[in-house]
This record gives sequence, C-alpha cells and structure tokens, in this order.
Amino acid sequence: MPLTTNNTSLVTPARLFRETVLLCALFGGLCFPLIFSKQECNYSQDESSFHLPAIRQIAAHWPLLDIANDSLSATAPGYHYLLATAALLTGQSTVALRLINWTVSVLVLIVLFRHVRTHLSGLDAALVLLPLGCSSFFVKSASWVVTDNAALLLVTLCILSCLKKRADTHGDWKTSLLIAVSVFIRQMTIWLAVLPLASAITSPHEERRRKIVRACLWSIPPFVMLSVLIIKWSGLVPPAWRETSVALSSAGPVYLLSVFALFAFFYLPNYRTASEFKPERTLLVSAAFVGLVLSLLQPTTPDHTAGRWGGYLWNLAEYFPQLADRDLIFCLLCPLGTIAVAAVWQTLIAKGNHQAAVLFIVGLIAWTATFVVNRQAFHRYFEPTILVFFISLTPLLVQKTASLRRWRIGLALCSVAQLGVTLATAHLAVFR
Repeated sequence: MPLTTNNTSLVTPARLFRETVLLCALFGGLCFPLIFSKQECNYSQDESSFHLPAIRQIAAHWPLLDIANDSLSATAPGYHYLLATAALLTGQSTVALRLINWTVSVLVLIVLFRHVRTHLSGLDAALVLLPLGCSSFFVKSASWVVTDNAALLLVTLCILSCLKKRADTHGDWKTSLLIAVSVFIRQMTIWLAVLPLASAITSPHEERRRKIVRACLWSIPPFVMLSVLIIKWSGLVPPAWRETSVALSSAGPVYLLSVFALFAFFYLPNYRTASEFKPERTLLVSAAFVGLVLSLLQPTTPDHTAGRWGGYLWNLAEYFPQLADRDLIFCLLCPLGTIAVAAVWQTLIAKGNHQAAVLFIVGLIAWTATFVVNRQAFHRYFEPTILVFFISLTPLLVQKTASLRRWRIGLALCSVAQLGVTLATAHLAVFR
C-alpha cells in the first residue's frame, strides 16, 4: 500500500483537534498512574533529592534567583525557576508540580504530531510518534519532576523551526530566544546554536551571506547565557558536580551512535528500491571505519565509577565478549550507527532536501561533541533526542509513492517493544 500523504488543507482543524486530544489522553493514561504513585524509583529519587528542593528553595526567595546556589542538580536552574513561578498559583505539592511537568512533556508530542500530520496520514503519523510516546525515558521524565522533557521541548521547537524554508529571517530572533532559554534549562543544549547557521549556509547564493551574518549575530544570546552560567559556577556545571560530570570521554558519542543504529533500523524506509537513490559505497565504508575507530578509542566496558552505566546497552554489554576494555557490542553497533547517519544524509541529498541534510549532519555532530566533555553516558540522555531527530525528518525520508508495509510493521513492533520496556521498568517496578 503506498504511503498516504495529506496536504494541510485536507486535515480539518476539527479532525486534527480530535486526534490531538486522543494523543494526550493515551499519553495521560500511560503517565498518570506514575504521577499519582508514591512509590520510589530512580527518577523519584532525583526528583526528591535535587529538583523539588531547588523549586522550593527558589520559591522561598522568588522572584530573586541565585544561579550559583539554586542549582542543586548538574543542570541550570531555568526550569526550576519556571516551576517555582507556576507554584505560586498551583501550590508546591508534588502532584501539582508533576502535572505541570506532564503538560510540558505532552507539548513535545503535540508539536511533533502536528508537524508529521501535515505530511502523513493519521495512522502513519501515530506510528512515527509512538516509539517516543512509549519510551520509558520519555514517560518517566514526564511523570516525575526532572528537566529532561522541558529541554527536549525546546530542542524540538528549534529543530522544526530551522527545518522551515523561510524566505525571510524574521524567525531568527525567536529561534535565538528558544536556544537561550534551553541553555538556561540545560547548559549542554548550547549545540542548538549551530542549527540556524547550518540552515543559513544552504540559503540561495544571493542571500546566503546576509543570512549567515544574521545567524551569527543571533547566536550571541545563547552564548551570553552560557557565559553567565560558567562565570557563576566557575565551570560548565555547579561546583558540587564538577568531578562527577565533566571529563573528556568518547563513551558518550559511542553510546549515542549505538542507540542511533537501533532506531535507524526501524525509521529508515527501504530506500533500496528507490530508483533515484544509489548508495555511495565509499561513503558508507568510510562511515563504518570512523565508527569502528571511535569505538576503540577508549574503554567501553561497563564501569559505574567512570560514568559508563545507566542504560540497556550497558546492561547487555555485560554478556558480550570484551578485549582490552573494549566491548564487542559497541564495536558492532557504533559502526552501524555511523553507517545509519551516512544513510540518512544520502537519502536526504538524493531527495533534494539539502537544507535538512546539512541541518541533520551539523546538528548531530554538534550534539555528539557535547558528550566528549561529559563523563556520564546515560541512555536517557540519548534516546529521546534521537527519536526527535528521526520523527522530524521522517516526512522528508519516506517516499510518497513507495510501498512501506514493512516500514509500518517495523515501527509498530518498535512501539510495542518500547511500551513493554516502559511497563516493565516503570509501572511494574513501581507497583510491584
């Protein structure tokens, strides 16, 4: 069956509203049992140890904000300040703050759904979105008060904003504001500052220079925000977290590419039948070589003290052969991840989406680079953002005339697996 596409004019506002309400209801059904639960888990421990105390501390001297002392976690206090402000109206009860956090989280799904729905049928849009909506990391971050999904919302808005082909640059200041706020929530999202520049580089020749200069100028506010944080903290993270959070490491990039490989298997359509697409084997072989070298640079065996823990692949690595502290699972998956990156790039170029191709590759490299200075390689840092990349690019990757039955089945299986993991690691763990 060929892919069904919809023009925005064919999706009535009433239908889009009904579908959006259904999406929110389904996501609420997945999260609300956790939100109203009083059982403990690792996310609730982060919530009670770092995030709720920060919110209440800020509320006690609101509207003032002491960046140095109000940053109780390893992230910037922007989201805590937002929740402390909202708490003036809703109160500081844990459930109230969780519900606000859930509302912020569901906005990620709404924004992505509206983006994908303008290009795909309702069924295809749902299938594309479900692996994220059922992700245990996204669900847990929506059910307990942490900063993950708030930052992810701004990452999503920024990516989608830069994917738009604008004839003017009136949106630059909005994107700059999004990035600055994102840095104030999570300082490592400074990588978003390269996206407007990447988008400007692909502009028509006659206006390219003007857009590049404008993009550079609008990149100043995010870097000013980062500079303020660095000055207040005397480093990239609050002083209490410096020794445990910052260290040069290749483990993060290796893990990121390994997770990318897993989801690329489901999201990349079967482009081998596309007559306009001829894989460049040299690029794919080179990409595999880069991935293999990266997987061998530093140890990739699980090690709690070195920050190599907190994820399914770290758990699986325990059962794979190891040689000189290099684990076989990453020696296999990391090259597959670089091949998948090259395949996405090639597919976008083959379809004439040069802006999206440059935006994807530059953004992914910049995001990956931020983990070189982060010794913690937790799975939760990678999966949601990787899924946002895939969901954002899916309308550009799929063929409008292709038979994608296997692609749909793959996404459905991926969603079922994600849901199973969520029920096992969140719901059953909490309610056992």
